[in-house]
Formats: sequence, C-alpha cells, structure tokens
Amino acid sequence: MKKLSLQQMIAAGAGATVVVIGGAYFGLSTYAGSLAEDKIRSTLSRAGINDSSYSWSSLSASPLGGSIKLEGLKVNHDTSNGRGRRFIAINIEELVLEGFNGEEFPEEATISLGQVDVPSISNEGYERNELKKQLDQSQLMTLANASGRQSLLPFDVKLDWELGDDELELNWSTTQPEMFKAEGHQLITGPISQLQAMTTPASLSATSPMSLLAQYAQLGSQLGIRELDLTIEDLGSMERATKLRTRYDIARGQAENEDESQEEFMADFQSDCEQNLQAIFENSDACENLTGFMTAENSSIEFSAEGARSLTLAELVRLNPRNFGYLKTEFHPEIN
Repeated sequence: MKKLSLQQMIAAGAGATVVVIGGAYFGLSTYAGSLAEDKIRSTLSRAGINDSSYSWSSLSASPLGGSIKLEGLKVNHDTSNGRGRRFIAINIEELVLEGFNGEEFPEEATISLGQVDVPSISNEGYERNELKKQLDQSQLMTLANASGRQSLLPFDVKLDWELGDDELELNWSTTQPEMFKAEGHQLITGPISQLQAMTTPASLSATSPMSLLAQYAQLGSQLGIRELDLTIEDLGSMERATKLRTRYDIARGQAENEDESQEEFMADFQSDCEQNLQAIFENSDACENLTGFMTAENSSIEFSAEGARSLTLAELVRLNPRNFGYLKTEFHPEIN
C-alpha cells in the first residue's frame, strides 16, 4: 500500500471535514431530524467516510428555513501507516449552516463554527494528531508563546458569501479568546462557477476527499483577490507579549526600565518595517501604525487594498521584495 505524505494526510482529513459538511447540505433539502441524519450518514458512507471517523451528539434541520445545526461534531480520521499511529482530529461544539435549501450550491449562505478545538492525541511521548502538531509549530502558537500562553483556547469562525458571475463576495470573522478577533472582507474572481459545480451534493458524494482537494487546489490557484479588508483587534496577546518582553530586557540588563525597553523596541521595529515594507503601502504612516499595534500602543489595526483587476494566488506566490512596488501601484494597500 502506498504511504501517504504528511501533506496528503492533512488534506485527507480536511477533505473528510468538507464531505461531512457536504453530506449535511445534501440531506437538508429533503430530510429533517432523524431522516436527515440517515441521509447524511449514507452520503458519507458512499464517499468512503466510515462511521468511526466522525460523530455528533445532535442534529436538527429546517428544510423550509434552509438551515441545519450539528452539535458536538467530532472528526477523528485515522491516517496510520507503518511508522506509527496518526490521526486528523478536530472537535466543533456547534456547526450551523444557513441558506442550504436546495440541490444547487447556494448563492448566499452562512456557515458558523462555534468552539472549534484541535485536541491532543499523545502516545509514547509523541503527538499523534497531525493537525495539533502543525498548530503547535505555527506562527500562531509562536505568538501565543510570546504572550505567555502555552496552549490555545477553542475558537469561533463565521463565514458568509454572495455569489455572482464568477465573482464571490466573502465576509468572515474569527475570535481566538485572549488572543485576537479578526474580521475580513474579500472580493474574489476567477473560475468560481467551476468550483461551484464541483461542490454539488452529487460531486461531493462521488469524489474522494483527496481527489476533491487536488481539484480545488488547481482551480484555487486561478482565483484572484480584487478587494481585501482586514481588521484585527487585540484581545490581550500584544499587551501580554509587551510586558513579558520589557521584563526580560530589564532582567538581562538590556534596559533600565519599561519605558526604555519599549522605546528601543519600537524604534527598531519601525526602522525594519520602513526598510522592508513601507514601499508597499500607499500611506506614509503605515509602518508607524503597524509598530503601534505590535507594541500594544494601539489596540487594533486595519488593512485594506483594492485593485482595478484581481491578483491571483499564482501571481502572489511569485512576488518578492524586489517587485513589491507592483502591489502599491495596482492595489493601493494601506495600514491604518
């Protein structure tokens, strides 16, 4: 049997979660209550997702209202191979889908995930949940550690969209308690109708999670962003990180007091930003605003950009500091 790479295993787990949502959507249009649950499980079974990979404590559906709610959703996908036990595991206290009242992919809909947690599965001193392992090695955990946290609390996510002709208006928000709250708006263009056709109930149930993710990735690289707005509000992480940093600076003799530590850090951070990033932004005080947020002088920060045409993911990947001026000319980004 061919061994799966770590990326493939994570993609399979993500695909399993997508199919769980897709199965719920499929069952909604005709069934309610226990009938919807039977239909969902049948759809997941045909997609190769067995009952041992997922569970939920309750399900309620309202076909006329186009909504469905799953409570206590747990995904625990076994990706073990000859090198040991491995899993893709995630818990979602509440998943609510609204606007899914037909067989076609909805033009307007909302998905809400409450209390999302990535649990630890340890065995013989090793982390066996691949999602947890990746999270522990992420920049988010680095930020959490810098603010004095050794773990992350369950978080919330809300996503809603409105579809046009190969145009998608997307609004989302996420709250990571004691860390930050973020809200975003994007206008995305590209082969959206093709992606939409792939996300019908028939496609979800007939395509394997790995194949589905591969097709999504191929088409996704052709998507482009024309409008981007992002607001981040600090919920304590920057303030805690600043206090810890100044405390360590004083203990190491690098500063005599908190004010000196803060002033030196702000000057160094802003200088680095102006040398490496300022050329990207339309407003001359972008680095000053970013520095204020990163040092807890400002409690929130806003990023915005809008272009006459879309910047695709493939183009974004090819960007480097030598041609960042293209972003300023075409998309007029600002940090306030």
